[in-house]
Amino acid sequence: MPKGAWTRYSEIEGLGECLKKFQQIENAFGGRSERLLGVLLRNAQLIRDTAKSLAPSGPTGNLRRGQVAKTYMYQIPDSPAAFAAIDYRIAPHAHLLEFGHLARDGGHVPAVPFFRPAVDAVRNTIFMNMKREMQTMIMQAAKK
Repeated sequence: MPKGAWTRYSEIEGLGECLKKFQQIENAFGGRSERLLGVLLRNAQLIRDTAKSLAPSGPTGNLRRGQVAKTYMYQIPDSPAAFAAIDYRIAPHAHLLEFGHLARDGGHVPAVPFFRPAVDAVRNTIFMNMKREMQTMIMQAAKK
C-alpha cells in the first residue's frame, strides 16, 4: 500500500455526526429507558397471561394467582430486564405440576405443563414485538 493510504479517522467527512447518532441510539436502549422497560414488561405480561390461561384451575386458584410479570435492573448496572415467573410464596407447588413428581405411594404423578407451553406459544409474537419496537426506537433516536 502506498504511504498515507489510510486516512486518519478525524479526516473522514461526517464521522463525528455518525458517531453522535450511534450514541443517541445507544442512549435510547441503555439506562433506565422507560420505553424499553415498558416493551419488556408488556412481553413478560403476555407470557404471564398465556401461562395463566393454560394453568390448571385448582380448588384455591393459587397457581393462576401466582403468575407474575415484573421489571428489574439486572446485575449489569443500567441494563433493564423483565421476566414472567411463578411466585412460589403463592404457588409453591407449581414445579410439581409443571414437571410431574413421585407420589407418596411410590407411583408417578404425570406432568401438567403450562408455563413452558405458554412461552412456546408466544415466542414468535414476542420476537416480532421486540423487533418492531426496537426498529421504531432506533429510527426515532437516529432522527434526533
